[in-house]
Amino acid sequence: MGMQLIETIEVTDTSAPLYLEFANIDQDGVDLLVTLSARAASGTPQYRSNYLWLNGLSSGFSAIRLSGNGSSTSSTSASNSYAPTMTGTSATASTFANAQYYISNYTSSENKAIALDSVTENNGTTVFMLIDAYQWANTDAITNVKIGGSTTFAQYSTASLYKITAD
Repeated sequence: MGMQLIETIEVTDTSAPLYLEFANIDQDGVDLLVTLSARAASGTPQYRSNYLWLNGLSSGFSAIRLSGNGSSTSSTSASNSYAPTMTGTSATASTFANAQYYISNYTSSENKAIALDSVTENNGTTVFMLIDAYQWANTDAITNVKIGGSTTFAQYSTASLYKITAD
């Protein structure tokens, strides 16, 4: 198995985009890996959620989430596109959340399995750690991945898309 960087998106100025998007994804790989280092540019909560769109859709997901915040744990299930929590503007300055999505068999004509792990950062007692398992009930090959939607991304937030190959 090999891993090849396809594209990196970095928020280089203060324009604060609402979404980070990878379009026209080549169909010559096996799996996809999306990494994210993000901080919210607006909003007062310490942690802000985002959403995942595949091929422009945020529907067709079923998910199980395991989470912890430094003092408690929980598990939930949902029928929407959970996404990583990112560090908000009231968290410690210059700290970023980190996340990665692993999308299996993105070119297949079967439903897609997706794993997400995410952690926020803050110089305090409350942080969030998430592990999600998804199934996307869609048989289309994935050609577009978009993350965002609840708040804008701060300068220096970065997302990278990698293609996992069979060789």
